Amino acid sequence: MHTLRPGGHEMHIAPESDQVSAAFRYGVDEPCSGRTVLVMDDDAVFGREVAERFDQEKWKTYQVRTVADGLTLLSSNWVDMVMMSQELWRLQEQEISKKMRKYNDRMQIVVFARQPDIDSAVDALRAGAQDYLSGPLEIERLVLAVRRTLSLTDYDNLRCLEAYHRRHNSRRSLLFWGSGLLEVKHLMEMASSETAPVLITGETGTGKNLVARAIHDAGQKHANPFVSINCAALPDSLIEAELFGHAKGAFTGADTLRRGIFEMAQGGTLFLDEIADMPVHLQTKLLGVLEDKKMKRIGADAFIHVDVRIIAATSKDLMQSLGRTFRSDLYYRLSVIPIHLPPLRERRQDIAGLCGFLLERVINDRSGVRLDQHEIEALISYEWPGNVRELKNVLERAAILGKRRPTRPSELLLGVSRVSEVERQSNVSSESVKANDTRLSTLDEMERKHIVYALERYGNNFTQTAKALGIALSTLKRKLKAHGLR
Repeated sequence: MHTLRPGGHEMHIAPESDQVSAAFRYGVDEPCSGRTVLVMDDDAVFGREVAERFDQEKWKTYQVRTVADGLTLLSSNWVDMVMMSQELWRLQEQEISKKMRKYNDRMQIVVFARQPDIDSAVDALRAGAQDYLSGPLEIERLVLAVRRTLSLTDYDNLRCLEAYHRRHNSRRSLLFWGSGLLEVKHLMEMASSETAPVLITGETGTGKNLVARAIHDAGQKHANPFVSINCAALPDSLIEAELFGHAKGAFTGADTLRRGIFEMAQGGTLFLDEIADMPVHLQTKLLGVLEDKKMKRIGADAFIHVDVRIIAATSKDLMQSLGRTFRSDLYYRLSVIPIHLPPLRERRQDIAGLCGFLLERVINDRSGVRLDQHEIEALISYEWPGNVRELKNVLERAAILGKRRPTRPSELLLGVSRVSEVERQSNVSSESVKANDTRLSTLDEMERKHIVYALERYGNNFTQTAKALGIALSTLKRKLKAHGLR
């Protein structure tokens, strides 16, 4: 058993193999000596320079120029990691990963590219590569990539990532890396090293805002502003002024010059949440800013240079809206790096670990929460319409109630029995009206009952409820106020 000390915290983690060095500490500069690396590159000069530099790190290094030579070497030598050029990877892609891992199923693969290609990067990561590096191909950058990748073979992958995020940034510690999010993790690491626009998709409550913030914090602009705006939370008449600002006297009430969110985010990242709800005329202006890197305040004559990285997110299916309520050219401009967050029901294998993670790292209290095997099975069988946000809220309520008596989170779920009771009461009321035939409910009364039912069904999640009812979030809030609902 070795001790991992990231940023002053201690974690006891069992090593995966006898090769682990007792002195290893994740995230520091000491190399993982004694490991074997195969460099596969058809550029003999560059390959030789890389191999010589790797030798200085006390890594046993092989160099080949073809895939065939690489497979021959692997058939008779143990190799911990392969670093190969995108040109060689493209020759066989998925097949080459299977062929190489036939000799060592724990082998790590890193692909490097002289000409960055987002599609090739996504394909490589999906086909089994652990990392994708794009130019400029500085040798020291390759050394750092090898250190990082070899380090992850020494300890359990998820624990190392958790320690890394805790050590580097407290905000990123709110992210849980279960096995259902490994592809997301790879894409986030790639997005962090670039400045191209990112489009994050996924249902409400999957953590799109946390992912956006983590990409910013790990990127080149991490020391600069991170500004967020929810396009669904503002009336159409205000979004333009919020985004671009206005000049003095631009309209009635504009008594002073006002900077917009683009200017506030200058040099940093602008996160546009629920981008699907942005009015079409503003989509055109946003596309112009992305293309020309400049904008004008409302009522102003002069253009302002814009240096802002755009990360957008939506819980809607934009593909169904293309050409109607969302511009297709803006969609393709935003989705240079697309990241999809799967709903919790599609990664149920993460629920047990996620419960422990949330109670220990986010809620900081698990003393009164009962989580035995039967309880975990009950949580896994639930559909989680509110995703991770709903799970967090349920656990938080259980932790509060647990101060009085031990509480099972499943007791607080909106289960089938409770939904059925609401439906039963609704049906009884309907049958009673039919039988007595004395008074029909007004449309306002029926609307109020339906909103109450929808809120109960979706655990008082306003965004999910509005989506299910087919109305905007702002419309739902107005109706709640009109009906006297809190």
